[in-house]
Amino acid sequence: MLRRPQLHERFIESIAEAALAIAGGGRAPAAPFMVGHIPFGASLAADIETTGTRDKRVVAFTIADSGGGRLVEGVDPSLELSDHTIMHDAKFDGPPLGIDLFDLPSWDDTMLLAYTMRYPELSLKTLEKKLLNMDSLTYEQLSAMATVEARRLKLKPRNRKIQPFDFILEHVPLAAERYAVGDSVATFRLWQHLVGLDDARAMERYHTIEKPLVPILAKMESDGVLVDRERLTALGADLDHVIATQREWVGVVLPGFTSSLSPKLAKLLTDRGVKLTQYTPSGRLAISEPALLHAVGCESITQLHERCESEFMREPDHIVAAVLDLREVETLKDTFVDGLAKRLDAASRVHCLWNQMVTTTGRLSSSDPNLQNQPVRTALGKRIRMAFRPNPGDVWLRLDASQLELRIMADYTRDPTLLAAYPRNAPARDVHQMAADAMRIERAPAKNAMFEIAYGGGKDRLARTAGIPLNQAAEFWDHIHRTMPGLVEWGRETRRLLESQGYLETRGGHRGYFPTYWSPNGGESAEAFRSAVNFRIQGTAADIFKMLMVRGHQYIKELGGVLLVQVHDELGISVGPYNAETLADELQVELSLIAAELGFVVPLELTASCGPSWGEQEDLEDLNV
Repeated sequence: MLRRPQLHERFIESIAEAALAIAGGGRAPAAPFMVGHIPFGASLAADIETTGTRDKRVVAFTIADSGGGRLVEGVDPSLELSDHTIMHDAKFDGPPLGIDLFDLPSWDDTMLLAYTMRYPELSLKTLEKKLLNMDSLTYEQLSAMATVEARRLKLKPRNRKIQPFDFILEHVPLAAERYAVGDSVATFRLWQHLVGLDDARAMERYHTIEKPLVPILAKMESDGVLVDRERLTALGADLDHVIATQREWVGVVLPGFTSSLSPKLAKLLTDRGVKLTQYTPSGRLAISEPALLHAVGCESITQLHERCESEFMREPDHIVAAVLDLREVETLKDTFVDGLAKRLDAASRVHCLWNQMVTTTGRLSSSDPNLQNQPVRTALGKRIRMAFRPNPGDVWLRLDASQLELRIMADYTRDPTLLAAYPRNAPARDVHQMAADAMRIERAPAKNAMFEIAYGGGKDRLARTAGIPLNQAAEFWDHIHRTMPGLVEWGRETRRLLESQGYLETRGGHRGYFPTYWSPNGGESAEAFRSAVNFRIQGTAADIFKMLMVRGHQYIKELGGVLLVQVHDELGISVGPYNAETLADELQVELSLIAAELGFVVPLELTASCGPSWGEQEDLEDLNV
């Protein structure tokens, strides 16, 4: 049972009065609420204040309805709060209160509602000011008040800047309680405002895609992923050797080198002919990855590597590639070896955060650690993934949506050449490889060039993006316009839609706004249009995976599986070896139904493999069980 420190009765009354002042009136407050005696109506907003974002401990719990907000003296985690519970970020607030969102009879999440309706800022304080004209204390102001009071009492603040809520509650209790109650009041009022808006499309998406996904992500965070400590330690030792070797090599091509992030690196690079042209806000030459790539005229590290292996390689390319390669290995060790080891619990599990409301496209992201930062096609990336294991007795089932973005592009454009690459009941063809073979170039520059044409880019831009000579870029440009006219027209159609509607939508109804498209700055406008084209493809891919996770959850549960990760265009599931093929088949059927519902004529397919770890996989039909 969660308990707050007991407060004087008169103090409780003053808190209730403060809450009512924030709420702007309403019925008189009752006596302090006790466990098992929380009156509620049909809907009730609930909010917590905790000691932190990870390993959090609840130090204040408040509720609100149409009559105002109240402090709760304690809360039994098994207590059913109301017929309908409202939270602002249910995935954060639910677990510390012992709330399983799967079991809650009815609930809403105002942060998720605002995200689905495409409000750019999702913090409660921002939304209450913008939509409700409520102007309350910010957490930063509250923390500053506690710091000043502590220093007045000649006590040392716990942190240099932002203080935890238990510290604030101890030193400025009246303001702390007012702040906490104000959050639940604002949550209730925000819910009333958002559900009252005439946005049927957003509400449909909220109820059918976004909201059902929240408890699934909460369970993924709670379950975590098993990590093999021994493999992690061995990988760390190997990476130390690789880093030492690469540092020695960079020192050869760049005399005087000491660190890949040293401020002195800029001078060393310019002395060797690397033309740095971008600056940091403080006025120094920038040495970030984008700045270094820009200095050698490349848009990605892959493009730079390809140039280094070609006849067009120059000495600055070689030097920049060496520095960036070293940085990559250092980052991987810091994140996936040293950082991962620090985050393992007693059971050797890592519990990363799955973020639903971060990306513009709607794709899920992970953080603390970010599992999506692993290199996908390298031997090092494979070794990192080999440390991630399924639950004991299970296999790691990997379901990859084969060429998902290309299939989406083919379906959007309805180009005959693209459609022919993805027949039903027959092997698919890789259209990027097809274009590369036709033009006698590598697949990566062909892929970049095809997207550049969809963006409406000219031959000069195509040459820079793909990293190929201008005459070859002109030949490729002509080839795509001749053989894939639907791709070219789709880019124009996307521009017309954006200009006529002011926004774009994915197949699942996720809406994207691109205000800088109308910027007088040509560079900003062009970049916004590139984002708009990507949005339609990647946003639809996000829709498909969210729908597959929601609709496939029951199949996974019934077959004894546990959803572990969703990274890029794949799902990772821990499941018994005898059930792996059945589960893969069930989810393929569900994916086909989703494709039909979203109006696809191009078939969507899952490629299934499994093995003893994320990085050790073999085709299902080759599995010996």
